[in-house]
Amino acid sequence: MNDSDMIQLLLDTAASLKLTMRTPDPTASFSEDFSYLSEAVQAHGGKSLFFYTLTHTAAPGHNPDFDFDENALPIAVQMFCMLVYRLFHR
Repeated sequence: MNDSDMIQLLLDTAASLKLTMRTPDPTASFSEDFSYLSEAVQAHGGKSLFFYTLTHTAAPGHNPDFDFDENALPIAVQMFCMLVYRLFHR
């Protein structure tokens, strides 16, 4: 589960980069891999955040025809790097 202050960091960071965001649901479930990792992090006092970089795809995930627009990658990297920077410079 996403932490509410991490969601706010995500929203603030996206706004600073002038990115369009859908407000994440703090109770939304994601992949079970993330769920296990998130629980372990939170059990030790940490905070977690899962977010998607949305782009058009040729087919849904876990499909042999899945393909995505690679132009989304620089945006995803910029978002991730800015989140890390802001997290460490609070």
